[in-house]
Amino acid sequence: MNFKLVFPGGYYIPTEDDFADLPGYDGNPSITDHNLDVYVLFEDGRVYVGTAFTVANVAQLLAKDGFYFWASDMFIVKDLAQQTIRDAVQKAIADSCFSAIFSFIGFAAAIFPDFVSYELIE
Repeated sequence: MNFKLVFPGGYYIPTEDDFADLPGYDGNPSITDHNLDVYVLFEDGRVYVGTAFTVANVAQLLAKDGFYFWASDMFIVKDLAQQTIRDAVQKAIADSCFSAIFSFIGFAAAIFPDFVSYELIE
């Protein structure tokens, strides 16, 4: 099944240089300690949303409260490399659990104001 990933907030993973001067920075590379919202766009125009979290990010967020952590449409990946996220989505589709993880939010023409066609989405 063909799909494309769209990052509604942009695909930006802060680098170590972005954090190096911040108090308390522990030196973890952010590609393994971060989260990203992801739209999954299918050829027929359906759009689903999910949020990719790394294990380290979940641990950090849990440590803030100490009791629990949850997020709707959450899936956990080893890192936030685009290929890792793509592979995770593909595996969720193959394992028939995609719709349990991701929420349908509408069709591309309604979600993306400048949407022309699936082929033009990079």
